[in-house]
Amino acid sequence: MRILVIGGTIFLGRHIVQSAVLQGHEVTIFHRGKHNPHLFPTVRKIKGDRKKDLSQLDEKWDTLIDTCGYFPKDVRITASLMADRIKNYVFVSTLSIYRDFQKEKISETYPAKKISNPDVKKIDGHTYGPLKYLCEEEIKRFFPSRALIIRPGLIVGPYDPSHRFTYWPFRLDRGGNMVVPGSPQYPLQYIDVRDLAKWIIRMIEIKTSGVFNAVGPENTFTMGNLITIGQKSLNRNVHPVWVKDSILLENEIVPWTDFPLWIPHSEEMKGFHRIDNSKAIENGLIFTDPEKTMQDTLEWFKQGFSASVFTKQLKIEKKVLSLLDKLD
Repeated sequence: MRILVIGGTIFLGRHIVQSAVLQGHEVTIFHRGKHNPHLFPTVRKIKGDRKKDLSQLDEKWDTLIDTCGYFPKDVRITASLMADRIKNYVFVSTLSIYRDFQKEKISETYPAKKISNPDVKKIDGHTYGPLKYLCEEEIKRFFPSRALIIRPGLIVGPYDPSHRFTYWPFRLDRGGNMVVPGSPQYPLQYIDVRDLAKWIIRMIEIKTSGVFNAVGPENTFTMGNLITIGQKSLNRNVHPVWVKDSILLENEIVPWTDFPLWIPHSEEMKGFHRIDNSKAIENGLIFTDPEKTMQDTLEWFKQGFSASVFTKQLKIEKKVLSLLDKLD
């Protein structure tokens, strides 16, 4: 199968290309050449920017995988140009397209978040999801029955440039008293990047179309589970110090940013990390054991990074521990 990947050298795109090559597919990467140009020396690469160089893609492919479409105008131009050159369009979207997270078990038919100005050129927490949804709609216009739209949540694993999930294997491995926000019962959903990449390639191979929430693990998983697994497999000499949301918020600790993965409990966000993934599972999505994901992520991190990556989080943790001592 001839596969064209837009992107292909950063995180998910990197793993998608690797999975496709391992399965024997003929892969072409279309990218700007700014990140990891040394990767995949035997894979054909076309250097260009999707905003101005799409004319270079004057061939036919079986499938296009778009890992980096963020603005509907750019995706519209890509889909329009490629409508007669590819059989299927695969678009990596996001769970952030949903209108809200007030309901548990949100399925693929849940309403999307709207945006007042679809031509906005800034991506932030308010515009990211709505713009991704508009990208989905543009693809459906040109590929009404030939589009595979994947909506992941938190993607984790080796080569993750965000280091969000990575903080926890790193911190568990470090040991000692460790601040953990919230409660052990707080739910946690994520997907190992390797599972997502392999599944996308399998879905292409069996010519599946439609929209899918792509998140795991398969069964209910919590922050408590994450910490327990880390204590067992990374460092038994780690002592979690669970800190209530109220204490952290009162002291201006910022959710998700200051402590990765932390979303305070609220009615408005009760569906976050409780997304319905049954459709993807029914269509073959399988999950790596959380212990292996944590171990592999930590091993990758140690090969190229140091604790300095998490200077901010470690300072905040020290601040919180000091605060707890005063409260006692």
